Amino acid sequence: MASPTSIRYLLSIVEAVGFFNERRRQRDWRWRLGQLLMYFQYSVGLAFAAVHFYSTVTQSIRYLPEFFQTFLEDVFLMATYIACLQYKINYAEVEGMIRFMETSFSQFDSRVILKYKKRADLMFNVYLTMAMAIMCGALLEPFFSKTAAEFKIRRLVYQTDHPEKRHPFNVRIPGVDETQPGVFEAIYLFEIIYGFIFALVACVIMPIIPMIVIHLQGQFELLCHHVRKIGTSHEWEDYQIYYTDIETDQFCMALYSERMTREKDSLLNCDGQRNGGDGHRIGSDLHEGQRNEFDGHERQRIGTEWQRNGHDGHRNGLDRQRNERDWQRNERNGHRNGRDWYEEQRNGLDWHEGQRNERDGQRNGGDWQRNQRDEYDWSHFRQVLKFHQKLLMFRDQLTGFCNNIAFLVIICNNICLSLCLFQLTNNPGDLPPVRLLKFVGQFLNIVVQSFLICNSSELLDDYNTMLRRAFNESCWYACAPRTRRNIVFFLRSIQEPGHVRFYQGTVVLSRKYFLKIVQVSYSIVNAMRLKSNLS
Repeated sequence: MASPTSIRYLLSIVEAVGFFNERRRQRDWRWRLGQLLMYFQYSVGLAFAAVHFYSTVTQSIRYLPEFFQTFLEDVFLMATYIACLQYKINYAEVEGMIRFMETSFSQFDSRVILKYKKRADLMFNVYLTMAMAIMCGALLEPFFSKTAAEFKIRRLVYQTDHPEKRHPFNVRIPGVDETQPGVFEAIYLFEIIYGFIFALVACVIMPIIPMIVIHLQGQFELLCHHVRKIGTSHEWEDYQIYYTDIETDQFCMALYSERMTREKDSLLNCDGQRNGGDGHRIGSDLHEGQRNEFDGHERQRIGTEWQRNGHDGHRNGLDRQRNERDWQRNERNGHRNGRDWYEEQRNGLDWHEGQRNERDGQRNGGDWQRNQRDEYDWSHFRQVLKFHQKLLMFRDQLTGFCNNIAFLVIICNNICLSLCLFQLTNNPGDLPPVRLLKFVGQFLNIVVQSFLICNSSELLDDYNTMLRRAFNESCWYACAPRTRRNIVFFLRSIQEPGHVRFYQGTVVLSRKYFLKIVQVSYSIVNAMRLKSNLS
C-alpha cells in the first residue's frame, strides 16, 4: 500500500509517456526499449520546439499579436523541455526526496496526514485542469470561423496556399507547405499528441515542489503537536504516558498517573488520622490504670490502720481479709495497667517514628519523581529537536534542488506574465473571442503557478512561526534549568526567516516577491505600449 505522503505517482506519469526510464534496474530488453522510447521522446520534443521557434522568428514576427502568442508558446515548450531534462539529470536526488517522504515522514496522526494529502492532490488537480483546458482551447481554436481581415493577415504573414487552415501550434518545415491535404492532417495529429504530452508533463513537473512543501507543512504540524506537550504530564485515562519515539508514536505507560498518586496520598492521610484516634483511646486507658494503682495504695493504708486498731473484732477481721484480697487484686491490676501504660507509651513513640519515616519517604519519593520528570522532559525535548533537525535537512535538500531551476522558472514567469498582460491590455477588442479567452486562461495559469511557487517559500517561513506559537502554548517554563536553557537556544534559532533564497540571497521567494514580479511585468508592458505609440 502506497504511503499517504508519497507523490511517486507523478514520476510514474512522466515515465509512462517515455521521458523517464529509471525504475527498471535490470538491464533487459524492457530497459533497452524504454531507453529507445526516452531518446525518441526527447528528440521529437526538441524537434517540435525547434520548428515552432523557427516559425515564430521567420513568419509570426510580421504580425505583433501573432508573434506574442507564438513566442509565449515557445517559452512554454522550451521551459517544459528544459525542466523535464533537469529532472532527468537529477532523478536520483528527486527520487531520494520522495523515498524519504515515504519512509521517514511521521504518520502517527492519520487525520493530519490525510488533510495535507488532500491539499496536495487538490493542487495537482488544479494544475491538470488548467493545463488541459488551455490545451483543449488551443486545439479547438482552428475550427472557429475567421474574419476576412484575419484571412488577409494570415495570407500575408504565412504565405500558404490555404490560409483558412490553421494548426493549433504554428510550425514551419523548410520546403513544405503545411496546409496541403495530407500534410495538414498529419501535422495536426502530431500536434494533438505532443501538445497533450507536453501539457501533461508540465502539469506533473511544475507542482512537484509545491506538493512536497505541503506535505512538509503537515510534518511541522505534527512536530508542533509534541512541542505543546513539553513540560506537561501526558495522561491517558488512569495511565501515565512516556514517549520513547515521537516520530513513530512509540511510548510506554506507567500504572499510576499523578491523579491516582494524589488520591493514594489522601487515603494514607486518612489512615494516619485513624491511627491517631486509636492512640488517644489507648492513652485514656493508661490514665484509668494509673487511677486504679492510686486506689490500691489507698486501700493498703486503710489495711495498716485496721491492723493497728484490732479491737473491732472478728467482723472487722473478715473485712480486713476481704479488703486485703481486694487490695492485692487492685495491686495486681495496677501493675498490669502500669505495664500496659509503658507498652502504650512505647507504641506511641513507635507510631510517631513511623510518621516521621513516612514523611521522609514521601519527601525522598517526591525528589525522585521530580528527578525522573526532569529527565523525561529533557528526553522529550531531545526527540523534538531530532525531529526538527531531520525536517531542516530535508528542507535544505529541497532548496538545493530548486536552486538548479530557479533562474529558469523566474525568467519564464516574468516573460510569460509580461506578454499576457500586454495582449490583454493593448486593444483586447482587436483579438478574436476565442484567442482572447485563450490568453485569459494562459494568464491565469501563469499567475497561479507563480503565486504557488512564491507561496511555497512563504509556507517554509511560516514553519518557524508555527513552532514559536507552539512553544508559547506549552509549559516549557516548568522544565528543569538545563531543558529551559536549551529551549531558549532553540527558540533563538527559529527567529530567523525561513524563505527560500537563491544565488546567495539575491532572490528571496515570498508573497512580496510575487508582487514585485507583477510590478516588473506591468512596467515592461507600459514600456512596450509607450514604444508602440511612439512608433
